[in-house]
Amino acid sequence: MLATLFPQSARQYLSLPLLGPVIDDFERCLLEQGYTSNSRRNKIKILPRADAYLRRRGVRCIGDLAPAAFCDCWKALRRRLPSTAGTVRILERFLRGRGLIRQSPSLVSSPLKLQVQEYSKYLREVTRIFPLHSSQPHSYCDPVSDLFEVRKSPAGTGSHWRQPP
Repeated sequence: MLATLFPQSARQYLSLPLLGPVIDDFERCLLEQGYTSNSRRNKIKILPRADAYLRRRGVRCIGDLAPAAFCDCWKALRRRLPSTAGTVRILERFLRGRGLIRQSPSLVSSPLKLQVQEYSKYLREVTRIFPLHSSQPHSYCDPVSDLFEVRKSPAGTGSHWRQPP
């Protein structure tokens, strides 16, 4: 598949030390998700830079990749290539979906996430707005998503306010 996008340089991409073995599968996954050939080509073009960045950070094999490594790589690439740095996030989802990397820990780490978690707690306790399902894990978007319940209506989809208990 990669040879159809890059007839002359496919071997160069496949020989990347870290990401080379998965590039062909990644490109196939992008195709299955409906990306156009130009979009796939642009996403593949940034992978040598991501590979070099991750190797400079001491990553030697795909199994060593941690969620923090992807986040750092995205931040570094975003400075110089903001329009294509999101490829790192897509690659992370692809590798996680294939079971090649560890799941990200659900610990709250940033000050923003701590503030949002506190605000979510406030909304639940003071304003008596509760999560739709107690089994839903809380994310940093909970204060907004807890207010809405999205249901299918006969005319399509609509959002409806959920009544507090």
